[in-house]
Amino acid sequence: MNGGVEVTIYLQPKEIAKGGASVALGAYFNVLRVMNLEKDFLKLASDDEFGKKLQDLNLLNK
Repeated sequence: MNGGVEVTIYLQPKEIAKGGASVALGAYFNVLRVMNLEKDFLKLASDDEFGKKLQDLNLLNK
């Protein structure tokens, strides 16, 4: 119990592994946390210069 609120997390390993749309973002974060990669979670929202360059190249080729 945590302050009168019990939190139970049910992970769906097959859905997480497949990248299922029904999996909550928190479930992915918990997987990263278990693997000691929770600090990498912030990298998901970081500025992706290389990705932008690839996207720009793709736009030029159209």
